[in-house]
Amino acid sequence: GLDVDLGLRHIGNKPVLYRSLLDRFVAGQKSTPTRLQAALDTNDRATAELLAHTLKGAAGTLGAMAVNADAAKLEEAIREKLPRAATADFLMALSTRLAALIAAIEALPPIVKAVPPSAPVPPSAAAPDIQRVCERLTTLLAEDDLLAGHFFEEHAELLRTTFPDDFDALARAIQKLDF
Repeated sequence: GLDVDLGLRHIGNKPVLYRSLLDRFVAGQKSTPTRLQAALDTNDRATAELLAHTLKGAAGTLGAMAVNADAAKLEEAIREKLPRAATADFLMALSTRLAALIAAIEALPPIVKAVPPSAPVPPSAAAPDIQRVCERLTTLLAEDDLLAGHFFEEHAELLRTTFPDDFDALARAIQKLDF
């Protein structure tokens, strides 16, 4: 389970941003069970606890409450130094539930928000705005800030009219978080 309504509420009801966060979650958390196992195998409890904590927070933000609960149980087991068998059971349950969640997210269709072409904005009128928009977008992209997609959407019309030849490629790259 994924409580989409809860996840959307956590991020201000922004569906495109939510989808971007889901994709980021998959990219960032897919290997977490393997990394957790490696940390536990080397008795690196601090790293294992941090990994479980990070997964717990990310899952909770997105509304993946079952994964959130499983990660919380594992985090607590690690913190309390429960026997290895108990920790292994919690990790197995978490791994199974996380794999199902990731498979479900990966099966979602991409969100492609079509921005209709608009009448060109006279260059003299657009110049101050486009410079400000480009500077802000560049900063967001350089910082891998997930708000870049939302900011891009807000200014899509201006960007499309200013950069008609590059707009579609940029939109696809931002949607795929390829920046």
